[in-house]
Amino acid sequence: MNSNCCCSNNSNNNNNNNQQLNLNKLPFTIILKILSYCNGNVLGNSYFQLSAVCKLWRKRTSQSINTIEFQDIEIPNYPIVNRFLQQFTSLVTLRLKQCTLELSQLSLLFEYYTCLEEVDISFCKLLSSQQQQQQPNDISISSSPLDQLSTLSLSSSSSSTSTSTLSPSTTNQSYDQLLFSPSNSSSSSHSSNSSSIDIGLSNFLFSLIDHKSLERLYLSFNHLDTRMTQELLCLSTVPNHFNINLTVNLMYTNGIDVICEIMKTNQSVIKSLNLNKSKIGRETNSLMVFSDVLKLNHSLTSLDLSSSQISDSAAKILAESLETNDTLLSLNLSVNEIRQDGSVSLANALKVNKSITLLNYSYNLLGEQGTMAFSEMLIYNKSLTHLNLSANKITFSNTPTITLALSKNTTLKSLNLLRNMIDPIGCQYIANGLANNQSLTSINFSSNKLGNQGSTSISKALAINKGSAIKELDLSSNCIEDQGAAAFANVIIYNQSVTTLDLSVNWIDSNGVIRLAQAFLENPKSPITSINLSCNTICPLGAKHLAEALMHPDSSLHHINLFSNYIETEGAFELSKALATNTSITSIELSANLIGNEGVKYLSRALLTNVSIKSISLSQSLLSYEGIQHIVELMSVNTTIRYLDLSYNIIGSRGAQELSRALLQNKTITSLDLSSNSLGDEGATAIADIFPINTTLQRLSLYNNKIGTDGAKHIVRNLSKNHTLFSINLLANRIDTQCLKPILKRLEHTQHTQTGSNTN
Repeated sequence: MNSNCCCSNNSNNNNNNNQQLNLNKLPFTIILKILSYCNGNVLGNSYFQLSAVCKLWRKRTSQSINTIEFQDIEIPNYPIVNRFLQQFTSLVTLRLKQCTLELSQLSLLFEYYTCLEEVDISFCKLLSSQQQQQQPNDISISSSPLDQLSTLSLSSSSSSTSTSTLSPSTTNQSYDQLLFSPSNSSSSSHSSNSSSIDIGLSNFLFSLIDHKSLERLYLSFNHLDTRMTQELLCLSTVPNHFNINLTVNLMYTNGIDVICEIMKTNQSVIKSLNLNKSKIGRETNSLMVFSDVLKLNHSLTSLDLSSSQISDSAAKILAESLETNDTLLSLNLSVNEIRQDGSVSLANALKVNKSITLLNYSYNLLGEQGTMAFSEMLIYNKSLTHLNLSANKITFSNTPTITLALSKNTTLKSLNLLRNMIDPIGCQYIANGLANNQSLTSINFSSNKLGNQGSTSISKALAINKGSAIKELDLSSNCIEDQGAAAFANVIIYNQSVTTLDLSVNWIDSNGVIRLAQAFLENPKSPITSINLSCNTICPLGAKHLAEALMHPDSSLHHINLFSNYIETEGAFELSKALATNTSITSIELSANLIGNEGVKYLSRALLTNVSIKSISLSQSLLSYEGIQHIVELMSVNTTIRYLDLSYNIIGSRGAQELSRALLQNKTITSLDLSSNSLGDEGATAIADIFPINTTLQRLSLYNNKIGTDGAKHIVRNLSKNHTLFSINLLANRIDTQCLKPILKRLEHTQHTQTGSNTN
């Protein structure tokens, strides 16, 4: 449950006049500046809280708004709503994602938006006038600002107005009454715009052709029926300067023919096409037509055919088009039924294709011949930069060609081999290629069968290759033991490229970690800044040697993950020695290590003087009320920690009360996870007490804490006084859904503003 708001509501109606008077005195440039700070000149779902302040504010903002962004709301076709929207004549960008509105209403707006350059109506529910729901007689509080506007249109002032345009003779006073006078539920003017014309999708799209400034149109549809799909044919006449991103999930396979017709008649209109789950693989005739179109098409850059039941025969048809197509950049063929023969055909096509840079071929079944064909393809292909071959049951045991492929290829950057069946023999062939490769930056071996022998082969290759460019190396879930882990000491000492090393979910114990720690001591300035050793068994002894490496003044490690490693209290004590002096670590994961209250005490005291750690996770640490005292002390002194995870402990209501007092003073923690801590209503109430005062916390999780209606009500009351918290997780509690509605309404606008500010 998340959200955002640009400006808070007026606390009560008595303050409105004073605020209106003060704002009316502000110079025009100052008002525009305030608006730009509040929402970046973007009209979003929360804009109405700004526009309600005064008439001058509405007038000035309508001149400065250049973007409208609405998402997941219904825009009713009422005169009051249309007049409000039509005033933004300087609009350049209109984004109405997942909204519901009439086509005639949208067409009418385009007549006023003469400067419009971009329109995004992705996944909107576009209605004809007959489909628009009638306005209800009984008025209730709406969940969205636009719903509130539609409700306010029932006032007696709007009852005499039947047109959807704002007449020049309309005075500010009458307009103010239209927007803000009390609703009159007995008014008879509750029908939708009487002048609206019933138009279909084709008529609407035709109306765009004459727009002089529009250049970018984003259309995305889910499950188009036959009628709507046929209406898309009008796109074939759209001018060439249009840049249309068309995403279609077809309900009926015969819609492919419509798509083909558009692509044949207009070579520039469609840039992106999503046919996920379209079942095109079953329709041979349609697929052949589509393949013929791809051969000659020069506009499509992204094609998604995932989960489309493409078999070997269908893959062969598609392969013919890939040999000549020269514009497709991204191709997704994942989760299909392509086996050995189809894989060979596609690989042969990719040998000559010069445009595709990203290929997702996961969850098919290459077979031995397909694996060989893809390996040979990499020798000749000069365009692929990202290749995903995960979950294909690949072994490479009988494919020595992969050595030459990786040695010769100079363009591939990312290779994903997740969830295959690569054994030590196949891994040796890959390693031989990696010993000479200088282009790959990321390779994922997770969930294979490398074992000690395979991991040793990989580590040797990376250690001797002075020109290696690999930065990210994932060897998780590969049955690697101490011997295999120790082999990576050479990577730490000699390799100059690897920055992220993942050895999680293996069988590594303290002996393997001791060798890695010694390597970090030997080369403390290793480029490796992030190491993941989670779900192994390094125990206190391994933690002790890691701590010694971290205490080196030149240590360069930034992120370390030791989740579930049986570190216990003794290991926490050893690590605390390092954290007291280390200045490079910024995040450390210590959850599920049986640390206990005593271990938390050591860590907390060490972090009192630490000036680098911004994130620490102590989930599942057997932390109780006794241990929370040390966390409270830490929070009152430390000024660097931003993210704190205390989930799945036994803090209880008393512990929550202690945390609450600390949070009243803490000015740095922005994210706090208290999930599954048996806080109850008393604990939730204590945490909620910080909302009116704490202005730092942005994300809070109270998941599964036995919170009932009483605790929820306190959260609702205090949340209305807070303007920084934009994410709160209250799932798996005992809260009546009615209590959650005010929280959702409050958070909805806050998250949107937070997201917008982060984007900007």
